[in-house]
Amino acid sequence: MTIGQSLERIANWVKEKPIKSMSVLGLAGLIAVTSLKDNVHFGSVDLYNPQENNYTWGIFPTTHIHGDSSKGNIYTVGIITGINKLENGIKHKGDVSGYGLIAAQIFGDSSAIEGDASAYGLIAAENWFENGCKITGDINSKAILTFNIDGPFLGNNSHLGLENYVVSKKR
Repeated sequence: MTIGQSLERIANWVKEKPIKSMSVLGLAGLIAVTSLKDNVHFGSVDLYNPQENNYTWGIFPTTHIHGDSSKGNIYTVGIITGINKLENGIKHKGDVSGYGLIAAQIFGDSSAIEGDASAYGLIAAENWFENGCKITGDINSKAILTFNIDGPFLGNNSHLGLENYVVSKKR
């Protein structure tokens, strides 16, 4: 098969299945642009003091952030779950977002975030903050069932424009 025949075959496939082909081309383009621009990971990943934007893709991806401080936006996109975990005492500057059927952000004891914490799930979304977490930014949980700093809700659960809010939990 020549290159011309291959290109003609691809063009016919695009004409026959426009929705499927546009979806595939759109996702391929998104992944290509993201890969060239930022750090892209597939599956679960452990990051130590990340200083740039990071994207994690997969079926059940989890992004673990370790170290003292990190900056940049962290995005975890999963088909089933998208989970971000920041360890105890880490200070993060940037947005942290998880997407999937079930999405979650988990912030360890005495961690701090200057940016938005967003969990977007179809079924459930949770932003979990341990004791002593300091938050400057927005907290968004959007799904059928959501969990945030003040408990469970049905539907959207947001806290916008927080300034140095400290989570205090009685143990």
